[in-house]
Amino acid sequence: YSDQGLIAGFNGPEVQTGETLTREDVEQIMNTQLIAERQAWDKDMAILQTSFQEQLGQHQAVQLSQITRLAKAEKTIPDATILAFIDQLELANKQQLANFFTVSAQQQEKYMQEVLNEFFKYLGDQRQEDLKLIQANLLQIKSVTDERQQETDKILSSIITTVYTQNSVGR
Repeated sequence: YSDQGLIAGFNGPEVQTGETLTREDVEQIMNTQLIAERQAWDKDMAILQTSFQEQLGQHQAVQLSQITRLAKAEKTIPDATILAFIDQLELANKQQLANFFTVSAQQQEKYMQEVLNEFFKYLGDQRQEDLKLIQANLLQIKSVTDERQQETDKILSSIITTVYTQNSVGR
């Protein structure tokens, strides 16, 4: 028994097992996958952030044009109107940021669930392969044991026959 698995035998040939993955190999595979996924995630987030900034810029441009139009139309804007408009802009910006972070959190949660599902699937597959290998080795041990039992029975039968024959002849 070792970190690589369980091997049992009775003076038979050494059973060659397939390639096994060590803990470090699994960690390296997971880290490589996580890095690749993180890069894809960062790229998606950069695109989303760029899109968000473009939309925010367009929104601000529209608001600026509205302010300019109002200023030209009335020549003077009361302070209360300006403050109300600024409050409205702040509220709209807060809502957009909240929506952005909500969508980001949902995407990140979905991504982590996918990574964990893939990892658990990998572990399940590895477990099934290990069980198949153990079963094959146990069947081989049973086969060898049955063969040796038959050989032992033949030898005992031969000895009994020889002793019986010698006793019969000696009488």
